[in-house]
Amino acid sequence: MADFLENTPSDFVKNILPLYQGPFVKIKVKPNDGEYTVSMSLICKESSYFAAMFKGEFTEGQTQTADMKEMSGVVSSQRIASLIQWLYHRRVQFNSTNPGEQLTAAIELARLADMCDMKRLEVDVGKCIRKIVTATPKPNSMSCQDDMNAYWVTEKHIDSAGFLPQGHVVRRTLAAASVEGFFKKKDYKFARMAREHPTFGADLLDQVKLTLFSLKLVRGPNLYATVTDHITGQAVYLNATR
Repeated sequence: MADFLENTPSDFVKNILPLYQGPFVKIKVKPNDGEYTVSMSLICKESSYFAAMFKGEFTEGQTQTADMKEMSGVVSSQRIASLIQWLYHRRVQFNSTNPGEQLTAAIELARLADMCDMKRLEVDVGKCIRKIVTATPKPNSMSCQDDMNAYWVTEKHIDSAGFLPQGHVVRRTLAAASVEGFFKKKDYKFARMAREHPTFGADLLDQVKLTLFSLKLVRGPNLYATVTDHITGQAVYLNATR
């Protein structure tokens, strides 16, 4: 985040360092009694949700403690821990090294950030998801060569992301990761979801439209077409034998 990472030393000491100091507040996750102590100034700067709690007329403002109930796919001790790590270190990181599990955790964190109105965290989670789908090694088999971006993406990931608002960076990223397979595979693995899911079909259509703006016809021994993959930035051959 620019105002944290690109400040001059004097600006950091004057404007940023006080955010890491007291007063402190507590966040408790029920019913497992996970408890976390964080700087009130820091968390309220990033979240209007927590600012309303701790600086308003609610009970949390008196007790300086927020009780959050576990919510499947959104609120858990692990996701609160990820939120706090980002709050202090501006890093999106998870316990698992499995790419599929990382995607699950990232989408859950995005939903928590959306609930808490933490816009900059949502942007960083979107970047994290893009990194997972582009940088993670995949099995070197012909069966997945035409759907590399969405190799680790599952229907559960798409379904969970569908609870985020329309136009959310995570929804856009998952849809963009699915465009390559949509164009190139007859047995496109998310075909059913594109037809039946209440949000994914529209997200995918938006990304297909953006991709088609990059359509190029290339003349050679045969005429073929390419589009630019908005996940990798590379050309995708639509009808050429390579």
